[in-house]
Amino acid sequence: MDEPLFDRLSTVNVRATSTRFLAKEHFALNMDPEGKVMISYILDNFQHWFSEKLEEPIGETTLCSRELQRNASDAAILAELGGERNVETTLTEVFSLMDSQRRGEPGILSINGWGNIFYIRDVSNVLRAVDCHWCDGGWNIEASRIGRLVEWPIRDRIVSRR
Repeated sequence: MDEPLFDRLSTVNVRATSTRFLAKEHFALNMDPEGKVMISYILDNFQHWFSEKLEEPIGETTLCSRELQRNASDAAILAELGGERNVETTLTEVFSLMDSQRRGEPGILSINGWGNIFYIRDVSNVLRAVDCHWCDGGWNIEASRIGRLVEWPIRDRIVSRR
């Protein structure tokens, strides 16, 4: 029998917001430890697909974190979690979690170099995989298309609604 795809780690409540969230105002390079979230790298794909994304305020949400127990494709992850509706999150939620660990403090997100994978719709309403990982003293932000040939490696975390 195959080992389960995930090991469920924890859940976290993300606070409600009262203002709109424009990605480029929050996902910006910053290495000032006295400033906001320390972000050391943002991949061009993320900038292209998400920088102009504007999200409406959100209510309080609960997200689940799971660690991959073997390498897996987006298709396998989506199937295991019951489809796009169950995995889709927002940039507002990602940034809120990063903000709670703004200088690499322990929390729901992995800070040991492994990825934290979220599935989010871009400005064109296409579901993308967004990866934030703590490395070299700051968050690195990347985005990739779903269905790419490369699998997510064992120990990456998937953060989703279910």
